[in-house]
Amino acid sequence: MALRPQLPLLLLAAAAAGLGCPSRCWAIDTIETFAAGGYDLELYGGVGGLASHSSSAAGPSPYGHGELLLGYGLTDWLALCAGTTLRGPDAAYPEGDAAGYLLLVATPLDTDHLDLDLQLAVALAGSGLKELRYRPEVELNVDLRPNLSLAGLYLRLAVPVHGIRPSESAGASAASTHVDLATVFGLYLTVARRHQLLLEHDTTFHFRPAASEPPAEVGGVTLGYNVVLNAHLELIHQLALDLDQRGRPHAVGALVGMVVTL
Repeated sequence: MALRPQLPLLLLAAAAAGLGCPSRCWAIDTIETFAAGGYDLELYGGVGGLASHSSSAAGPSPYGHGELLLGYGLTDWLALCAGTTLRGPDAAYPEGDAAGYLLLVATPLDTDHLDLDLQLAVALAGSGLKELRYRPEVELNVDLRPNLSLAGLYLRLAVPVHGIRPSESAGASAASTHVDLATVFGLYLTVARRHQLLLEHDTTFHFRPAASEPPAEVGGVTLGYNVVLNAHLELIHQLALDLDQRGRPHAVGALVGMVVTL
């Protein structure tokens, strides 16, 4: 959310999607690095899987989730972050899910109207943190005005890899490994100074879908409202709607968070 220079990172789907929490537990925003030598602390919490009705055991069920991240600006175009995500138990994950991750973010192209951002996240997750997950990601951001001061759009492509188990034999680990293609299309509108609305739609394509998974899965639509209070604090709010798929009802989620820049 580039409403001022030297912005915090704001993860989006960088590490949480497919690394920590398998479902939404991240703030929607464009990817930005921050100033060299600057620190970035992010804290998020929310709920998901809230459905008006669910007659099927495969339908959504409520769960809580959270994320904590600490980032450091190595240079003006490169940042290194470490964080953890937690997801409470629900029908899909009876024991919940947790992860600790490292995230590298780079902005090789940064112009007034076109930005290119790269990310690589590596996580240990699952029961006993025995599962290795990683997620390379690229984002192309087009802005009508410099510094995201009016409106624009962004396209994000990621290849999350999960299910890698180093402790198992090579054959067993390969059999449990899954590779996906995750796409996000987003729009943002700066409605007032330091106030921004965002809208995202995401879809995931499974290269090796499980028996219960479709080849392509529409994630849903997310609306975000972010406000910068001052040079060191930003507040994050969002509502997410997971669309009806294969007879499962719609599900709603909500998230709040804060970003502290030092």
